[in-house]
Amino acid sequence: MNSDSIWQPNTGLQWLQALALPAQPWVKPFLKPMKFPPALASDPQIFQAIHTKAVEKRAALWEANKELGYLPELDTAITREFVTEALEHLEAKVDSSAVEAFKDWAYRNFIHNELTGALLAWRVVLRHACGQGNPAYTSVLPPQNLLPLLPKIADLVSYERDQETHDELRRLSPPYKDEEGLGLDISPQAMTVEEIVRNESTRAALQCIVDALSESEREEILAWAKAQGTEQQVPASLLLGAMPLD
Repeated sequence: MNSDSIWQPNTGLQWLQALALPAQPWVKPFLKPMKFPPALASDPQIFQAIHTKAVEKRAALWEANKELGYLPELDTAITREFVTEALEHLEAKVDSSAVEAFKDWAYRNFIHNELTGALLAWRVVLRHACGQGNPAYTSVLPPQNLLPLLPKIADLVSYERDQETHDELRRLSPPYKDEEGLGLDISPQAMTVEEIVRNESTRAALQCIVDALSESEREEILAWAKAQGTEQQVPASLLLGAMPLD
């Protein structure tokens, strides 16, 4: 992660969400599958006061600059200032390595929006390799070097795992009334937790491949994934966007 890449316009609300979500009591059972930094998971309530101060700081900065109207560079500067202050408050309570771990977690799950699409594309392709995809797409077989890894990958990307997470969220998160009639049975906050858990398990599946295979073997996996993706109408550009395989 480039140190400057975390500061982008129109991401202030996402940073506030990243600061607020860990402090929700019902989220605590999901922090481990969300790959929330272990050094912070034992006492996530510290984020409650940090989030409150961040909200106040952001509002004050916009109020002080309201005569300028909206400017992308101003938005970026305000986000940098209130998030930096929030991270300083966090560092006063934990060590700097934990703060860096939180920044990385927040960036990949709230700020780097393109990564979600890339991980979803890989999840489709890997599920197919594990025999969980559409049986109509059978012409592109996975490479032999991927086959020994499929049992572990299958557990990480399975529909059953996703359903278990959804059921647990429905049980533990606050009751949600779908007033818009969209057919939702969990809140937007719970859906964010669900997405993070899913993305992190896909990242773990990709990491299995990286850890087990050589660079040339990983290139073979990538070539297969692009061919499989083409057959399933998954753009190759999405697959290329998911590190650490590109």
